Amino acid sequence: MLTRFESSSEVRDVAVNHVGRVVAGLRQDGKFKEALAAVDRHAELLRKLKKPDEIEALSVSVYDAWAETFIKPASGRRRSASTKRA
Repeated sequence: MLTRFESSSEVRDVAVNHVGRVVAGLRQDGKFKEALAAVDRHAELLRKLKKPDEIEALSVSVYDAWAETFIKPASGRRRSASTKRA
């Protein structure tokens, strides 16, 4: 589809957003290794779409969420919704 509609910014945006949704879904399900693998699988596409910064941003979001699973909240305190990542 990208080849056929190469000049369409809307098609390009759909492709970038799709990758983000795939990674976010896996991240939210706690499937961190799979989320990183999805970033890796889509890296070439993101480079082709001239969105290489998305590769790093998506990877960082996965590593951040994964790291948060190792943080123990202080006794009796829960993290507020404002400090949680999407």
